[in-house]
Amino acid sequence: LMAIAKAYSGIYFMGDLEVNLERLEKFPCNCEFCRGQELKNLKKEEAYEISAKHNTEVLRQEVQKCRILIEEENLRNYVEAKTKMSPELTALLRFSDFEESKFFPRFRKSKCYFNSQESVNRFEVKYFLQRVVDCYEPKTEALLLLPCTAKKPYLTSKTHRAIREAVKVNLNEIIISSPLVVPREFELIYPAVNYDTPVTGYWSEEEIEFVARWLRKLVEKGRFEKIVAHVEGGYKKVVERALADYEVKFTAEGNILSKESLKNLKKELESFDGYDLFLEMFRHASRYQFELEFDGIAKGRYPEIELHRKERIARFDLKYGNLDVYGEIAMELIKKGKYAVEIDDFEPSSTIFCAGIRNADENIRPNDVVVFYNSILYGIGIARISGKEMVEAEKGVAIEVRRKYRLS
Repeated sequence: LMAIAKAYSGIYFMGDLEVNLERLEKFPCNCEFCRGQELKNLKKEEAYEISAKHNTEVLRQEVQKCRILIEEENLRNYVEAKTKMSPELTALLRFSDFEESKFFPRFRKSKCYFNSQESVNRFEVKYFLQRVVDCYEPKTEALLLLPCTAKKPYLTSKTHRAIREAVKVNLNEIIISSPLVVPREFELIYPAVNYDTPVTGYWSEEEIEFVARWLRKLVEKGRFEKIVAHVEGGYKKVVERALADYEVKFTAEGNILSKESLKNLKKELESFDGYDLFLEMFRHASRYQFELEFDGIAKGRYPEIELHRKERIARFDLKYGNLDVYGEIAMELIKKGKYAVEIDDFEPSSTIFCAGIRNADENIRPNDVVVFYNSILYGIGIARISGKEMVEAEKGVAIEVRRKYRLS
């Protein structure tokens, strides 16, 4: 109805623009309704009728586009980009961001683009920062602060690899970005593992204040005897703002990879013992994701690392930025009722539908790794809807099955 009403008000849709028909000599679109039509040859009612059909088609394509974006988990990025053209849409997005919904996924397969002021209010940003503060347990007596890199995970970037090749880094690290602040232990968790942000070298006052506030919260979680900041530019301003009352040793001189900078850094870090970074990644990720702590032996080549006991019990899923788990951990989660779903007595194939759900943990969000069980078997899958929806809905897909085990 809106498309038709706009058309008979003399408005023609051109993508994001609404153009008055009086400004056009011919229809610029090549759709089946507009192709070859010149306005000078049409009566007003005929022009309105063509515009109505065209506008309806434009909206139909927009709906189809949004469906694809939802399937690809990219709708937020698209809407955030659209807000630049509409104060009303900006206001609606800000109101939406005030709501905390259990239907928002913590993990996604799509990249987060932090391109606007609205990005700091995204659910992914707010949840990640607060959850990291809640779960962070630094171990070492010293802390190294580093700038973020374009390539993710940070440890695979040329910059961070060059630093670790030149200097033996055996201590807690926090990577400064905008709007994220990421302890090294969390860099394989979404959105830290898969995001992008514009890099101009310029940091606004709002950015500095926001990032500094979260950096300080993380630093206060440790008992650091020494803090070394290998940063320059806006990153240095963040550290100075966040830790004004701390004694911070700045080691970068110009380029952080310069010979003199790396020499300064090596001198500051040479006396500190190390710790098992990969094991700490699993411990922190399991607290973040399941509110439990998994122990074992970390194996593999970064970032494809796994946690083992007698056999593999967990691995990092880089597609979603979370932990995937196996039989032993699945049973631990079932016993504790964490992210567990009770199903009817049947053996699922690749999908579990809502009709077969008896009960589900209400903390489950879409894309969470969940464990399902009945009297016959148990298994691991990916939630497609929230735990609340699984119980209340009568039809639809609830869980996509990854693996299952027979109960002995």
